[in-house]
Amino acid sequence: MVTRDTQDPLTGDLDGAEERLFLLGHLFGHMVQWNVDLDAVAEADLPAIIAYERQAAAYALPLFGEVDITDADK
Repeated sequence: MVTRDTQDPLTGDLDGAEERLFLLGHLFGHMVQWNVDLDAVAEADLPAIIAYERQAAAYALPLFGEVDITDADK
């Protein structure tokens, strides 16, 4: 984990729940960016990006199982 000072307006401490919520919102923001900026990725790069994202999802799925969410892989 990297910790560093931040400048206003981004100062303040997040508790664990707030940090997780921020991370989910931040990742959602990236999903929006990928879907509205048609020039963000060259079409030739899409197969590699899809494989990369599937690998990331494969790492995430066991975490869902640890909190009894067993149908996230559908």
